[in-house]
Amino acid sequence: WNVKTLSTNVNANFVTPAAEQVWAAATFAPLELSEKPVDFVSLMSGWRQTEVNRLVMGVKSGFVQGMTTRRIVKNVVGPGGLADISERNAATVIRTALAHVSNEARQQVYARNDDIITKYEWVSTLDSRTSAVCRTRDGMTWEIGKGPMPPAHFGCRSSTAPVISPEFDFLDKGAKRAARGADGGRQVNADTTYYEFLKQQPAWFQDEALGPVRGKIFRNSGITPEEFRVISVDGFGRPLTLKEMAELDKRVAKYLKEE
Repeated sequence: WNVKTLSTNVNANFVTPAAEQVWAAATFAPLELSEKPVDFVSLMSGWRQTEVNRLVMGVKSGFVQGMTTRRIVKNVVGPGGLADISERNAATVIRTALAHVSNEARQQVYARNDDIITKYEWVSTLDSRTSAVCRTRDGMTWEIGKGPMPPAHFGCRSSTAPVISPEFDFLDKGAKRAARGADGGRQVNADTTYYEFLKQQPAWFQDEALGPVRGKIFRNSGITPEEFRVISVDGFGRPLTLKEMAELDKRVAKYLKEE
């Protein structure tokens, strides 16, 4: 998808990694699901080897053939499949594994075309179910190979997008991204970050996303969406406690005291 999209809009030759190369890179590259990165097979901790093999082969063949996640889940868990693994559990692992492989494919494209792609941007889902770490990382950019990559947790829906050389800035003109707020699905400006999107939502939606206390802090303490982003999580993406947030910003402490 990345190469096709870029090739359509940019007059340049893009290098496409082979599916087998992407798979090899994905199985080697660690997943950053916690403070301690884990390897691909560790997603299936506690499973029998036959179950691990079936899921790995199902994900691999499904990725190479371009199957939908639902189809891959059906192939792996269906008749003759993982009888001892719940469909919900398997589906979560499969979605996480596919997210890892897909984002590794993007990373491979970025690395092989670094004369045109200068950085990559984290893209999170704009709705009320997005995790704290993904809310914080949305819109942040890193040099290729030097920053975190999705998935950030099991079931992570985040992805990445290429940051193109300045000479191609015209491609961003009028760009949009999907969002699902209180009024349902719509398109917003592509440079809208998660907390900017959330600022436009009603109080009940903000509380649903953040929790009632953090929702009130977000609305009433006088801090900006960007300032709230900075004090929401630590360096590992773990949500900070209210006490820790108050220690980082006196306005939060003042608001909590007044409450």
